[in-house]
Amino acid sequence: MTNFVKNNQGRTPFSLYQETSVNQQFSEGQAVSFYSELLCLTLQGTLLKKYTNSCLIDISDCSELAITSREKYNSRLVINYKRIFNNA
Repeated sequence: MTNFVKNNQGRTPFSLYQETSVNQQFSEGQAVSFYSELLCLTLQGTLLKKYTNSCLIDISDCSELAITSREKYNSRLVINYKRIFNNA
């Protein structure tokens, strides 16, 4: 029987985050204003997690969005850093 376990000896672990000049401008817990292509709206939220080219934003306190829309997306959206306008 063949063993299908990957051997990662000598390799760096896989990561979804790599520091860049763009994502260095933001920090987790920061309030941000952004444009959501998915909802076609400008919204505000809190940055939860940074990725290399995008970030996870909490929209649970967003008053511009109906409760049903927030529940549909589990109160979170992944947004590209290019869609963030400024610090809220």
